[in-house]
Amino acid sequence: MAGAERSFHFRFPASLFGIIAQSLRDRLTVGHSPLEAGIGVRIPIPQQGMTEKGMSETNTGAEKRELINGSYGFVIKPDSETQQKATNIARLLFPRAEFLSDIPHVTLYHGRVENLPTETVSHILFQLRKNKGKTLNLRQIEIYGSKFAFWNIETTDYLSEMHGQALGIARYLDKNAVQRAVEEGLSMSQDELENVRKFGHPLVRNKFKPHITLAYDSEGLIVPSGKSIEHWEMKIDDVLFAQMGKYGSVAGIVEI
Repeated sequence: MAGAERSFHFRFPASLFGIIAQSLRDRLTVGHSPLEAGIGVRIPIPQQGMTEKGMSETNTGAEKRELINGSYGFVIKPDSETQQKATNIARLLFPRAEFLSDIPHVTLYHGRVENLPTETVSHILFQLRKNKGKTLNLRQIEIYGSKFAFWNIETTDYLSEMHGQALGIARYLDKNAVQRAVEEGLSMSQDELENVRKFGHPLVRNKFKPHITLAYDSEGLIVPSGKSIEHWEMKIDDVLFAQMGKYGSVAGIVEI
């Protein structure tokens, strides 16, 4: 209908960090995994006066545009079996890690954006979701930057294309923001540092390393000897636009 406004919602996953997590945890019961459970909970985003963590509005005559500010990105939601498998591996290999991922996902790209139009997100998301149902192969466990445990994914042509499409929001990168990778004190190559300066993330373009993050520890991680993980095939259940939290975790899903 002409002149009708779209409704935007923010969906919290089942396990969050901080005070909100505890108050919501007992109510998130939809689905069989944390990410699936979060999809059942929708919290409307106020449409005016939003801070940098949400959406703001601009008015040009009769036209109104919603703009996104903060740390956001596109993530692949794996099938439920893969989500459970990744959670179990993280607990098995890194039980004492500072952070264990309980919302397994594959990040296509995320960064701290400024004045990102929602119509741009909607267009990219439409293209990315054409890959729903395709399969990806999970391979070896790798320790990245001495502090992250990655379950690496075999790169395919369509996965690289999805990464390139997700990079479409990099033009809205907040260049003045302190980059998360620098904050986390990772050991990075010169190419990765250059990517941080340009894209706000070290693992982009020719350095793209698709993976599911299993764990993080500021004191460092090692893969226990004698613990081998078999190769695993996952299915792309969905592609989502997410607000990103610490250590690349998913803080919530934005509905557009």
